[in-house]
Amino acid sequence: MESELAGSYNPVEAGATCCPSAILRETIWLVEDEAFVRDVIEEVLQSAGYKVLKTQSAAEALQTYDSHGGELHLLLTDVVMPGESGRDLARKLRNLCPSMRTIFMSGYGESVALLGAERDASVFYLSKPFSLPGLLRKVEEVLGQHH
Repeated sequence: MESELAGSYNPVEAGATCCPSAILRETIWLVEDEAFVRDVIEEVLQSAGYKVLKTQSAAEALQTYDSHGGELHLLLTDVVMPGESGRDLARKLRNLCPSMRTIFMSGYGESVALLGAERDASVFYLSKPFSLPGLLRKVEEVLGQHH
């Protein structure tokens, strides 16, 4: 996946619709245990105008949730991580923030990755490896349904 994410990335050149209304308004919580992947995704989302909070584990995300103090629009989380899974994290955060949408990222097939996850209209899946334009399209699709 590193080779697909490496290099400079300009979301406007990639065809992302960086609309001014989204600039620092929508908050995405990124939970990914691989530092390189987490940092690249954060950079891409921020350059597209999203506010990004990032943590490396479900436990860290839950510990820092209270200090966030704002609305959480989207949880973008890896499914398989050391410790608690992204599925467990999503379940707990949905209890705290019912309007939050979730995108699960995984290299496993969707049926395996989301086994046991609460499935409704607020839960989406993104298969790894993914392209950066593909990531932005999915985020925009999911957040577009939120409004």
